[in-house]
Parts: sequence; structure tokens; C-alpha cells
Amino acid sequence: MKVEPEALLGVVDLSDKAQLQLPDVFRYWQMHIATRNDTLKDFIDYLISLRGSSRGSWSRISVPALSENGRAYNSLMHEATIMSIVANLGSIVDYFDEGQGRMVGARDMVVPGRCTVIDVSREPQGRFQSLIIRHLLLEVLRYQKERRERGEKLCPVIFAIDEAHIIYSSRYKDLISKEISMVAKTGRSLKCGLILASQLVSDLPSDILRLAGSKVVFRVGQRESEALGFGRYANILENLKPGFCLFQDSIKIRGRVFTKVPRAPCKVISG
Repeated sequence: MKVEPEALLGVVDLSDKAQLQLPDVFRYWQMHIATRNDTLKDFIDYLISLRGSSRGSWSRISVPALSENGRAYNSLMHEATIMSIVANLGSIVDYFDEGQGRMVGARDMVVPGRCTVIDVSREPQGRFQSLIIRHLLLEVLRYQKERRERGEKLCPVIFAIDEAHIIYSSRYKDLISKEISMVAKTGRSLKCGLILASQLVSDLPSDILRLAGSKVVFRVGQRESEALGFGRYANILENLKPGFCLFQDSIKIRGRVFTKVPRAPCKVISG
């Protein structure tokens, strides 16, 4: 089961202590127990099997764990904590264990001329949106690093995230904000670029806005203008006509210009 252990924290509601224990327990299971075709249901069954003969709600069970730096150890967990994890994971098992689904990896997406569109808008709470985006970012970055280490030519990649304010306003934003910042800071060395599109720029982290090499701003209100550092142009930005924008490029133009963006050609295909 190819899921980053820490990513599970974004789709479960657990106590602080359980959140510290779950990733390492899951990592140990992934590395030392799970087989190639094992699913989340198999991990749940594994947790249940750890209860052994313990039946008290406060029984402490020694559970094998593996830290992020590869250190194996035993984590003492209350039986009640284990069963809370089991209940949480059980509520999302159908999402992960889709038998008819096909795993899409970086090798499928990082192909010259290919555009991969992933719609995560059907899950309004943001849990799986963040997990999916986080997984894909890490998967592609890892793939690019491996190609570079083998001396292979890297295929340029652009990550484009629409409605980015939804991610950052979600209660699960901590699951992915670090990865997005990492792409913004170091992605260039792996030929990875990042585009964030949002109607509510003020919801985006200030460090992301500072790192943006280019900004394209269409008609926005006073609050959004100030969040972008364009407070002095607020009156102009509030009254821009459709298609017109303020463009700032700190790499080549090193300044700001107002320009018109031509509409992309649209075609309705029926059939």
C-alpha cells in the first residue's frame, strides 16, 4: 500500500499521542509485514491482532514501530488507542481499497507533452484532497531525484493547483502546506515548477506569496490586493475589465505591467 505514513494523519481524527504513534506503527507494517498486494484493511486486521489476550480498556500493548530515520523500536499503546485507530481507519477503508482502481504513479505522469488532470473536488471536507495532492507531489519529486541520480535527462514538470485557497483554508492544510512550500523553494533544481490559482489570495501563506517569481492578478478587491503587496494599485485592480491583469515577474521583467490576456480557444465536443 503506497501511502506516506504521515499522510494518514490527514484523514483520521485521533488524540495527540495516537497521532505521534500511528505513522511509525504503519511504517513498520509497510516495511516488514505488508506484502505487495496488501490493503488498508490488512493493516486494520494487523492492529486488531495486536490486542492478543488483553481485554482491559487500559491494557498497554507493545507495538513494533519504525521511525522516519529508520530506527526500529517498540511503542507502548493503550488498547483503547489501538481500537480508536481501527475505528478511524475503518471509516475510510472503502476509499483506499478500491478494487477496480488503477494506481497512477509518477512514471505515468512525467512524460513530455502529457497533461494529467486530477479532479479532487468531489470530497468537500478537504481530507482526501490534501492527501492525494501530497502523495503526488512527493511521488513526482522522488521520481525526478532518482532520474537525476542516474544521470538521466529530466522532463520539466509543472504542478498547477486550482482553487488553492480551499486547501489552505481546510482543517487539513498542515498535511500538505510543507510539501507545497518545498516545491516552491527547491523544485527548480528538479525542473519542477508550481502554479497556484486562487480567488482568495489572502488565504494563502505569506511565505508562498513571497516565493512567487511571477504573479498574474485579475480583478480583485482591496483585501486581496493588499495580501499580494499591491495595495497602491487596489483601485485599478478593483476595476479591471475582463481579460486584463497586472503581471509581475521578478526574474526577467523585474517589474509590473498591465496587460490583456487573450482568451484560450474553446471547443465543445459532442458525441
